[in-house]
This record gives sequence, C-alpha cells and structure tokens, in this order.
Amino acid sequence: MNTVYWVLVAFGIVVLEARLRARNVRYLPILPAIVLGAVLSKVTYVVLQWHYAFPRWSWGAFTVFQPDTFCFFGGAVGVVLGVIISAKLTHQKVLPVLDAFAPAGALLVAIARFGEKYLGEIGTAGFEMPEQLAFFPFALTNEWGESYPAIFMLSCLAALIVAIVGLTRKPGGRDGQLFLRTAFYLALPQIMCESLLAECMKWGFVRVQQLLCALTLLVILIVECRRASGSLSFVKRWWPVGALLLCAAGLVGVEFALDKSGLPAFVGYGAMVVLLALIAAAECGAAKRVKAACNVNS
Repeated sequence: MNTVYWVLVAFGIVVLEARLRARNVRYLPILPAIVLGAVLSKVTYVVLQWHYAFPRWSWGAFTVFQPDTFCFFGGAVGVVLGVIISAKLTHQKVLPVLDAFAPAGALLVAIARFGEKYLGEIGTAGFEMPEQLAFFPFALTNEWGESYPAIFMLSCLAALIVAIVGLTRKPGGRDGQLFLRTAFYLALPQIMCESLLAECMKWGFVRVQQLLCALTLLVILIVECRRASGSLSFVKRWWPVGALLLCAAGLVGVEFALDKSGLPAFVGYGAMVVLLALIAAAECGAAKRVKAACNVNS
C-alpha cells in the first residue's frame, strides 16, 4: 500500500491525540486504537468477503495487503474500540472520552479518505467524468487517460464538515451524545457514496458497507429514542426509528432500480438525496428530545 497514505493517517493520529489533550483528557494510549483499527479492517474484510477471499487466497487472505482487501468500516470500529479500551485502562469515563475523540476521529476519517488518492482507483465511480471536470479533486485520471469521479473526495468532504461542526460545538449536553451524532453523520452520506463506487464489498447486489452504515444509523437512533424524556408516548418516542425504516425501504428500492432497471441515474440519486435528508431530519428530531430530557434532568 502507498506510503503517502500511511503518512497521512499517522498525521491524523497525531491530531487525534492533540485533540484529546485539549479536551482535558488524561494521557490516553493510542496504540490499542491503531492496532485494533488495522486488525479489524483486515479481519472484517475477510469475514464479510469469505466467499471471494478464501477461494482466492485461502488462509493467506489475512496477510494480503492490497488496498481493496481492507474494510474501512471495520477499521473505524476497531479505532473506537481501541479508544474505549484505552479509557478503561487509564480509569477514565468512557462517554466523555468518546465525546472528546469524536471530532478528531471525524478529521481522521477525512484524512484517511483523502489518502485514497494514493491507492489507485478504489474510491472512484464506474462512469467517466466529463472532460470539463476531469481533474482532481473532482476526478482521478488513470494511466490510460481515463478520468473517473473521485467519490472518496465526497466522503472526505462530508467527514471534514462533520469534524468542523464537532470542533466548533460548545461543550455540554448528555455524555456520549456528541459521539453518537458524529458517528451518525459520518455514516449517513457514506450510504450514497458506497452506491456510487465502481468497486466495493458486495453480497449479490447488496453493498456490504452501505448495509453496515444503515445498521449504524438504526442503532444510534434507537439509543437516542431511548434517551428521550420518559413522559413521551410510544409513537412520539419511536417515530424517528419508524421514519428511518421507511426511508431505508425506499433506499433499497432505489438501489434495486439503479441496478436492475433503466432508471436514469440523476433520478435515482436525486431520490436517494431526499431520503437521506429525511433520515437526517428524523435524527435531528430525536436529538432535540434528548437535549430536552437532559435539561429536565439537570
């Protein structure tokens, strides 16, 4: 894998540690996060792509270091688990540490996504870019002069926005809420980015990391709805989850139509943007009720 990519990731880790210290987090060993991130990135790929990886490499699949044999989602989960373990080892409260980690973690995601520029075409779309936009950061041009949209830059931009919002947010609110919302808005745009990628982890027509992002959204919304004020009725408490499930069904329909029918791409992806915006609106509703419950309890 390209050395520049790992240099960028190392820079992101330095920024992460500086951020933790700035938020008055005591010394937090970063090594568990680095190790678990790397290990789970590889293990997750092999496990979820077993039907492809094992026939091709057998048990050697765990030692193949091609850029497209790692799972970004698994790596992110590994880093978070490493931060949790480090907090436990240093006898610090986990949720405040995760809140301090969240914006810098989002920045680390943005840096890692930008680094995909140096890993070939793993982060590009499967259709050629118009000549007027056939240059970086909009596209990557390969050795044959073909230019493809740089989808990884969309992921980078989305993560950068999430990081900036988190870094400029005033401290306060319920412990863990900043981490939950950061994770939510990192996963949300990735659903569309995964759909645009030419090459990705798949089960049939199901894009694996897209599914994992959707499950992440569901889990976070369930947690937020449970955190809401206890005086709410069942419908008022859980409507964001219902809205998410309806939108998810719509996203499945859009993906199927894009994959199996002649639905124009601009129509399909336009519908996808609308559905993702509705999911974001549902999360905002849940987050407001969490904030209200926190104010009542305080």
